[in-house]
Amino acid sequence: MAGCRSMKAVLGLGAAALALAGGSAAATKTTAPSNKVTVLVVIDDKGMKVSTFVGIGVGPADKNDPDNDPTSIQVLRGPIPRGDYLSFNIMNRGKKAHDFTAFGKKTKPIKPGKTAHLFAQALSRGSFGYRSTLDKGKAFRGQLTIF
Repeated sequence: MAGCRSMKAVLGLGAAALALAGGSAAATKTTAPSNKVTVLVVIDDKGMKVSTFVGIGVGPADKNDPDNDPTSIQVLRGPIPRGDYLSFNIMNRGKKAHDFTAFGKKTKPIKPGKTAHLFAQALSRGSFGYRSTLDKGKAFRGQLTIF
């Protein structure tokens, strides 16, 4: 009988520890789910232009809610929120090959008229540089800010 009571006590303590652990794990989640940010990069022989867009639709299209269109995007003004998923779409509109590097990732040389893609996640706050390694000059580099 004594062994049975001690086993019940151990099981009771184990269940209490799991309940406390589960509650503390839920409290550590403080960030919202990530959004997908599309970063459009257009490179030509004179420089590059970078624009950021974010999808505003969160679900299937709803006829009664025009703000909930999953196919719509809007220009992202200001810095990129931390945790967002970045999709870089790079287009070469020049007459020579260019490349693109950001967040430690790099494309192969992109031939004229062709495109390339990079994917990254904005995990840390700060300013992060991007550039074309095949080209010199300020027109071929810049920074994205993550807050």
